[in-house]
Amino acid sequence: MPRYMCPLSGGASCAALGLFHSRSFGSIKLSTFKNFLEKVDIMASPAVPIIQHAHPIKRLEAFASIGLAVSLAIGAGIFFFKFGAWEPATNVWYYLLAWLVLGYLAAQLIALLSTAIDSRTIGFGDSVCSILPAIVGAIVGVEALQGIIKLSTFSQNALLLMICTSALEALITLWVRFTVNRKTVSFDTGT
Repeated sequence: MPRYMCPLSGGASCAALGLFHSRSFGSIKLSTFKNFLEKVDIMASPAVPIIQHAHPIKRLEAFASIGLAVSLAIGAGIFFFKFGAWEPATNVWYYLLAWLVLGYLAAQLIALLSTAIDSRTIGFGDSVCSILPAIVGAIVGVEALQGIIKLSTFSQNALLLMICTSALEALITLWVRFTVNRKTVSFDTGT
């Protein structure tokens, strides 16, 4: 029988640990995980990390999601306060605006779903940062209603799209956090 090294055993073969039947390599012996841990001292094995972190790419996606939301909030604030009265010469910009919103949502949802299961960084940081563009949009909206800044029709549409998109993304982030990570809030009614 060929000897296959078990990565958790520090070099012992899988056959020596009793993970496979002695006669056939293909059939796996039915043992519980507890029995396996009794046979293998994981803490004594230097090859097994005690604390496992999220994959670096998943962290990158989580921080990319946060960075995208923060950069949208900063970029939108600069655009609305400096160029809020700009009106495009053609209607192509209106269609481009819709595609930009779709691209933003797609990037955020891909980053959210790829990091939601095993990354804790998606929790608080992304929940807070995902609402930042809506907060900037609300501030710009209040400034426009007070007459402090002048917004063109294009800028008003862009502002409304940004607020709705950011609020939707924040709600989806919270929803995924509560359902996938099973983090909920409960209140005892005392009845």
